[in-house]
Amino acid sequence: MLEEHGRVVALDGGLAMIETVRITSCQSCEAKSTCGQGSIAEVVGQKSCIISALNSLSLQVGDEVVVGLSESTLLKSALLVYLLPLVLMIAGAGGFQWLYGTNDLVAAFGGGIGFLAGFALVYLYNHQHKDDENFQPMVLRAAREEGLVRMHDQ
Repeated sequence: MLEEHGRVVALDGGLAMIETVRITSCQSCEAKSTCGQGSIAEVVGQKSCIISALNSLSLQVGDEVVVGLSESTLLKSALLVYLLPLVLMIAGAGGFQWLYGTNDLVAAFGGGIGFLAGFALVYLYNHQHKDDENFQPMVLRAAREEGLVRMHDQ
């Protein structure tokens, strides 16, 4: 289970809107002062992100929580989003070349059609499963149970 710490900023029925802070791996690297990636990470800085997660706890706005998403869900989603358009692009290019000749323009057009078809299928799949609880992050526990300090004390 992939876990991330965050703070509840809003509640909407069975969902909690949670603000998380993106932290790059550069911030914990010892070579960050001499690395180009570390310099870029300093300029970009930390960014917050608001996600919706299934809420099975009695949370209140301002609570520190730990949200999680299963590794298999993340892997399936990444394969679908990245691999399906690529495979359909290659299949489209090959199919159009086989049907209409070995012209490079024909292959490029077929590849573009396949690529767009892949993204259309990803969009349709996402739209069909947007309310599926298996693909939603969920609130695992309150961070106060772990004895953590508040992330956003002011």
